[in-house]
This record gives sequence, C-alpha cells and structure tokens, in this order.
Amino acid sequence: MGRNDIILYRLKRRGDTERMFVHCRNYSFEQIIIPQAVYSELSDESAPPPVQIWIATPPNWLKIQPVSQPSDAILDLLDPGERAAIILAQELKADLLLLDDMKARRTATARRLAITGILGILDQAATMKLIDLLTVSHHCLPLASE
Repeated sequence: MGRNDIILYRLKRRGDTERMFVHCRNYSFEQIIIPQAVYSELSDESAPPPVQIWIATPPNWLKIQPVSQPSDAILDLLDPGERAAIILAQELKADLLLLDDMKARRTATARRLAITGILGILDQAATMKLIDLLTVSHHCLPLASE
C-alpha cells in the first residue's frame, strides 16, 4: 500500500445495519477520539479481521475514551456507538463528528454539533490531494452494489 492509501471495510451488524470503517494514513487531523463503544464495535469478533487487527494496536493519533455523561431519551433511540459518539463530542466540544447514520446525523445537528460523513472525509482528502477520488470510488463501487 502507498503512503496515503485509504482502507475501507464494510462492517455488518445486526441484520441490515452497515457501517464503513475508514483508515487514511497521513490525514489532516491531529487526533481522532473515539468512544469506548466504538472501540468495542471495531474489536468485536463480528468485525472483519483486518479491522480487529488494526484496532488492537491503534495508531498514536487515535485515542479511545469512555463517555462520562448519561444518555437521554432521544439518544437512547440510536445505536450504542452513535449515541456514545454524540455524547463524547458534546463533552469534548469536538471540532467535527463523523457520522453516516441519518438519524444520528439529525440528532447531532439538532445539538449544534459539526458533522461530516465518510464521503465528506473522502472529499476533503481528495481536495488536499491525499487520495485519488477516482481510485477510491472504484474500491467503493463493489460495496455499494452488494
């Protein structure tokens, strides 16, 4: 793999729920913080083996942090990972929150959190010339058609 390769994995959990896991080396964020719930999802035995291996020895720029605030009735409607990510983003006054689930995105936006999704990250990486969007799109097309 090259220096700026992006690795995309599709995580399939609980029936039809799908998530994309993106790893982009040499990206522009100084630190990425994920809640313990997301770490648990990525290290779960149902996650693809490359994801489990990657998260077992996370890079220095990735910090895993538990949430300290309780949930509320609205957040309780979300998946544990999205719920924890929104709570943690509020606690830390995060600059940006990565969410792709539409219900979670609406909830985060209503709480005045700045959000982006995987496509937003890929677009920003392409704008910064860290990736070739055409090459990445060829890797994504088989995932979208499955």
